[in-house]
Amino acid sequence: MPMIQCFCTPIWVFKVARHEAVDNELTQLIDQMRKGKLGDASGVSRSNQGGGWHSDFIDVRNIPLFQKALSDAMQAIAKQIGIRPNMSMIVNGCWANVNHRGSYNRLHTHPDSMFSGAYYLKTPEGCGRFVAHDPRPQASCITLPIERHTPLTSPAYNHLPQQGEFVIFPSWMPHHVEENQSDEERISVAFNLFYSN
Repeated sequence: MPMIQCFCTPIWVFKVARHEAVDNELTQLIDQMRKGKLGDASGVSRSNQGGGWHSDFIDVRNIPLFQKALSDAMQAIAKQIGIRPNMSMIVNGCWANVNHRGSYNRLHTHPDSMFSGAYYLKTPEGCGRFVAHDPRPQASCITLPIERHTPLTSPAYNHLPQQGEFVIFPSWMPHHVEENQSDEERISVAFNLFYSN
């Protein structure tokens, strides 16, 4: 029997080729920010919990290798979902997240943008998964008597991020990042963007 999948929520995972140069660019910037050489070293409080560090906003023009990698990923997404070719991608938020042992990012969404995501530049073993939650408010009203979860029935999607990888999703999708249980830091650079002509 044919099945039509309506109102699907896409999540894209892109591994950046030769990501080491992007990682080095971001690591140098984050080190300077954490030392207070670029703004307030104390960071800000958003979804970060348990003492995790969230930087002030980063101007993507100051990280050209990252900007190019993000642009390449978003061009592939735009083509796949049919964004009009005359539209320009505008990054309206970019920041670093550093989570040490015991810290995490609580459940949240990203308002005032179309797509959001994170680039992971340090992902030690045990650093925690990215967890996307079913955005349909009525989907959990009754539990189906399923034998196993599938993408059609699961209330959440778990992804263990890897170094040099983008995870990109619609900004309205609720998500969190699990507690880092490693003795090393989990480091990512998150972003919001939209399209305009």
